[in-house]
Amino acid sequence: MNHKLSKAFLVTSLLIPAYSWASFGGAYVGVHGGGVLLKGTHTYSNSSNQGVQKLNAFSYLGGAHAGYLSEMGGSKAVVGIEAYYTITGLKPKKDLIVDGGTLDGQVTVRHKSSMGAAVLTGVAVNPKVVMYIRAGFERASFQMQYSQLKFQSPNSQTYSKSTTAIVPGAGILYKMSERITIAGEYQHPLYNKIAPRTDTVAPLIGYIVNPVEHRVTLKVSMTF
Repeated sequence: MNHKLSKAFLVTSLLIPAYSWASFGGAYVGVHGGGVLLKGTHTYSNSSNQGVQKLNAFSYLGGAHAGYLSEMGGSKAVVGIEAYYTITGLKPKKDLIVDGGTLDGQVTVRHKSSMGAAVLTGVAVNPKVVMYIRAGFERASFQMQYSQLKFQSPNSQTYSKSTTAIVPGAGILYKMSERITIAGEYQHPLYNKIAPRTDTVAPLIGYIVNPVEHRVTLKVSMTF
């Protein structure tokens, strides 16, 4: 009887692969790409009134990242740090109209790039998957291009401004091989407002941008 049980155990162990927990620690570099949804508002004001234009646009994003992950002993907890650089194709074009007024011009709000760093904390939920949350801080470069301005000289103006944001997010990382990982990630930058122009004397023109973004990215990384 014992002999038959031993043979059955041997056959079963040969047929069923033995999964070992992957190592998630180490330094890594990679690239990322995905989509970004821009919400928020652009507020235009003059000496008579103000108007609020909603920023609704969707575009691509892409960039590069580098970081380091460390495993916390046998707890299956993973912590890490990451630096990144991202560009986007966002450039919605909006009319400049105060409430009750006529068209005064147009503005194109362009998010050119972001550079930042984040702390990651997660846990391995199976031998090849880590679920994690992240908290980052970034500096973003925006450009506001104003054109066809009816009551201003010159009738076109460009402002390049930077703003900062705390960037919470979450993701799932999958270990494809010993050196290659992929991750799906959501990020929600909480930007400070951008004020390209706030006149204190006539003609009292004001431009204020309050960007709100939602990003979804796919990351491919190589550990070394």
